[in-house]
Amino acid sequence: MIMKFISTADSHLSSKNIAVAGVSKDLAKFGGKVFKNLKKRGYNVYPVNPKIEIFEGQKCFANIKDLPEDVELLVCVTPPSITEKLVKEAVDKGIKQIWLQPGAESQRAIELCEENEVSVLFNTCIMMNF
Repeated sequence: MIMKFISTADSHLSSKNIAVAGVSKDLAKFGGKVFKNLKKRGYNVYPVNPKIEIFEGQKCFANIKDLPEDVELLVCVTPPSITEKLVKEAVDKGIKQIWLQPGAESQRAIELCEENEVSVLFNTCIMMNF
């Protein structure tokens, strides 16, 4: 089933202010790799993890509502149950683009995006689009 709010990688990556949920103190994990790769490519990147205060020298946000107003894209590198909560928070925050990394997506998270007219990208890895 193709949903009208599914987008393309290019449209998502045209955003300059990106939050990455799922960064970890373990820098070998994928959330940190996504964060560092986006940062290296010149994006303004905001880490999100309620268990970390500082990530890679930056303030780490405990939740989506505390992110700066100019965040345009949320990348989720989290378990599906957490992703669903993050999508709800992103909808409330007014974020209109969400990238669900493989393994982070769930049908409910995708439906939440569609129901709220949020452009969603899934079944593709952000790292494969550079």
